[in-house]
Amino acid sequence: MKKETYEKPTITAVEHDNVRKYLFPFSEKEKEELKEIIEQLPETIIDFHSHIGPIESVKESAKTEEWGDVFNHHEMESLFRHNAILSGALTRSPARKVQKVVFAIPHSNVDYKKVDDYIRKNLKESADGFIPFLIVNNFNAETIKETAENLRSGFYRGLKAYPTTSKEKAQSLIGENELLPEKILQIADERELPIVMHLPRHLYNHLDELKKLSADYPNTKFVLAHMGLARLATPNSRKALAEVLALPNVYCETSTVTDPKVFEFALAHDGADKLIFGSDAPFDAMRIETKFEQGKMKFATSEDLPELEKSQKQLDRWLLGSLKALLTAIHNIYPDDEEAKTVIEKIFYSNGFEVLERFRELEIERLRD
Repeated sequence: MKKETYEKPTITAVEHDNVRKYLFPFSEKEKEELKEIIEQLPETIIDFHSHIGPIESVKESAKTEEWGDVFNHHEMESLFRHNAILSGALTRSPARKVQKVVFAIPHSNVDYKKVDDYIRKNLKESADGFIPFLIVNNFNAETIKETAENLRSGFYRGLKAYPTTSKEKAQSLIGENELLPEKILQIADERELPIVMHLPRHLYNHLDELKKLSADYPNTKFVLAHMGLARLATPNSRKALAEVLALPNVYCETSTVTDPKVFEFALAHDGADKLIFGSDAPFDAMRIETKFEQGKMKFATSEDLPELEKSQKQLDRWLLGSLKALLTAIHNIYPDDEEAKTVIEKIFYSNGFEVLERFRELEIERLRD
């Protein structure tokens, strides 16, 4: 098999303008932290959770809506910035190739069909490092038929399920709310397509459903976004993580989790083979304060914290906080440098590559040519 080669990515003038407009300035401290992190990562990274879409896919009434204090809907098509951040171009670290699983932002103000058209027409899979997933959307007889046809087309490498795209307050994975209709699950299982799942509630509440899904659809790999919302190492989180990590086809994706103890517990329960890196771009650009109230985790941006007189620059970008927590946990559980390096390779590349059955087959075939 030929070894893949690639050039160090550069930032075009348009990309540079967009980075400056929406993301910069990165502080020197942030750049140094990023540099230290990137130099620990493998040569090729798979980011299993990133959103994309053209500004044309956003409803006119929502185009000025801002999430937090860092970006708005214009950020949807700004995934180029991962070429600047994770590849090392921003910090002039050694080059990394970043392959991104991409899907629409699951938001009521987004036209998913326009996002899918954009993905099909504009993204080159292997060449540009994009791995297209189809978002599960508002199921009725017509949309189920459309989704089935799209999945059978062979273009998509998996799908993303999010509760509010099916029903505003979906409370379960399957059943009356139809977050994952049986027909779609059957097609995914037949074609061995992975499903990224944002659970409606904390992982602990969905253990029975996940066990049933794992048993009923053994060819489907289920990847739980944000560690199944088990973002804090509580007794319920520990119990739930221990049970799902034991399931042969259920994985946990790491984005937005900033508590290293969550990752440490997962790694102590076979997580080295079951954790998959994700960024949740562009939400990872937000600078976040994590607060705990009455035993529950809440997130706030600097706009939400005027009483603390915290500016945007004083808060930690979500991506940085999550990466630091993950790498801290790896080094705590695996103090031997070579062991830690092997685990980092698994979480940031190998585990995701194994889950992407169809993508993996094409990549292996392409490298042989």
